Amino acid sequence: MRLSLHPDTRCTLDLNGETVTLTGAELAALRDALPDTGRSLERSLPRDLFRRLFTSGMVTPAELVARAETTYWQTLLPTVALSPYLQVQLRFLAERALSEDIEPAIGLFLPPTFAELAAQPSALIRRSLTEAAKSCAVRGVPFPREQALTLIQDIVANWLETHPECDSWITWHRQASGALSLALTSAATVTSSSPTYPWVRLSFSLAGKQVHTPAREVIVPLSALPAVTRVMDALRCGVHDGQRNGDLNDPAVQRVLGAIEAVDGFIAKAEAPPIVACASDNDVALTVTHMGHASLIVDGGGHRILIDPWVFPWDDQFERQPLVASQLGRVTAIFFTHHHADHLDVASLLTLPHEVPVFVPVDSDASLQPRLAAFLRLMGFSDVRELAHGESYQSLDSAGGDGLCVEAVPFFGEGQNRVGFGANCYLLSRCGRNVLIHADAGPDSAGRSIVSAGVLQQLVKHWGPLHAVWGTWWQERTFACTLSPFMIFSPTLPPDQWLESTELCDCPPDFLCELMRISGASHLFSYAEGGAQLFLPQSHRVASHPVVGQAVASQLLWHPIRDLRARLWQERKAELVEAVPYLRMVLPVQGTLSCDWSEVAPSRRAL
Repeated sequence: MRLSLHPDTRCTLDLNGETVTLTGAELAALRDALPDTGRSLERSLPRDLFRRLFTSGMVTPAELVARAETTYWQTLLPTVALSPYLQVQLRFLAERALSEDIEPAIGLFLPPTFAELAAQPSALIRRSLTEAAKSCAVRGVPFPREQALTLIQDIVANWLETHPECDSWITWHRQASGALSLALTSAATVTSSSPTYPWVRLSFSLAGKQVHTPAREVIVPLSALPAVTRVMDALRCGVHDGQRNGDLNDPAVQRVLGAIEAVDGFIAKAEAPPIVACASDNDVALTVTHMGHASLIVDGGGHRILIDPWVFPWDDQFERQPLVASQLGRVTAIFFTHHHADHLDVASLLTLPHEVPVFVPVDSDASLQPRLAAFLRLMGFSDVRELAHGESYQSLDSAGGDGLCVEAVPFFGEGQNRVGFGANCYLLSRCGRNVLIHADAGPDSAGRSIVSAGVLQQLVKHWGPLHAVWGTWWQERTFACTLSPFMIFSPTLPPDQWLESTELCDCPPDFLCELMRISGASHLFSYAEGGAQLFLPQSHRVASHPVVGQAVASQLLWHPIRDLRARLWQERKAELVEAVPYLRMVLPVQGTLSCDWSEVAPSRRAL
């Protein structure tokens, strides 16, 4: 059935207070004359409509618009900086937006229809298991795994029966026993060498200010992101060269800048928060500063590297404001441990420096796995390098001293052995002083870990004893089928194993004590726990988020952190420190490690 607009329909166009109302016929004429039709506006539009649009400024010669906009931004940008309150949200679009449950480093290279459909049965499974667990708790009975496994297989089979459009990607049948058999037809049918989501929706607003400014959204081609990020780099560091000025001719860049300006996202350059200088004390080998969740700033020998950086916008409720990208100063390199959203924050990627080397784990060859290097290049990073386990990066000190070395270390846990994604821990070394960034790693469901696999022993043999470990203390497990939205389609997990127990940061006390014993470290810094709410005063802690020390539901069966702290001290004489924003670990060239709490918000300082 063909549809048409009712002839009495009216459409209103607004620009800077000027308003033009169009009839349905005039709207159709305007649509037919838009630039993508190749027809001339002045020849296609009724003369009266063209006059009204031209007089209001809504229709302007294209060349004039480009020149005026470019000149305007070339004049304005050297005088302004991004407001620290500016909040950015980013979604990828095709026919529909990529689901927020799917990491873009995976979803961006999948057929949009498959990505949308495949996440649906996984969501049904999660809801069903939650209800089943609640029913067991209420009735005081053990969780019936066999019955639950039959239930969720029936749910998926019923879903597949009603979605025959999945048959081109998925083959399945019920065995004689009733068990479900399911597989992808081939990896080639659900992977693409190029992105399948060609558009990006950017939303800008001022977060946490007393005066609320409505958010502004713009949609730009994915291919325009490198130009957008080059201009963001210019705003961050105050350098405007010929290439960046050339980027201002791009209509996508102009729309982004216009949206930022519309929400008062620019401030005078003189009002920008100051750069936080890189620690340069010759007596200090390394400093590691925690900036919320897994975001770390590492300084050593005049170099600054970022690990899993997450940039939080300012908020008037915060007790101590987070660092924004413009305060980071000169960054030498950026390292990501893995692709999970709390370690690779997509919105932060827009304002981080894009011309420095960026290091990521080597991509896995398994299907439905992240393509981190390709994704970061799409996001505008010009020098992305994969770092395999055992490979290292070294920045040489300008004075000829020991350089800051970063070695990629095998990452166990987080379901990595079941899912197959690439992930790295990192060993930091300078002047014979060593720190392990253990991130979310821990023993996996097969019992393998940095300890049991002998990796830590080899590191100590090569580098010498460690002085500190940064890692999670969580003891969280989940069902294998809930590791990711695509887990039930993974070739590594047949349906009869969907309810196998697997780890998510499962770091029990026995493992952590053994980790500290073999490493020889004097401090375990518990981090990768808690995001923006860590900047709130201690009295504002949000009970719905698993921040260290909170009694949240998921911690019901965990070993309390106070017990772990006591055990580490009793057995290893090692301190457990709960990391909070601006806590700085100071590791001198000679002497003992210390913690600098001077910049931490008063309510969060150690007693």
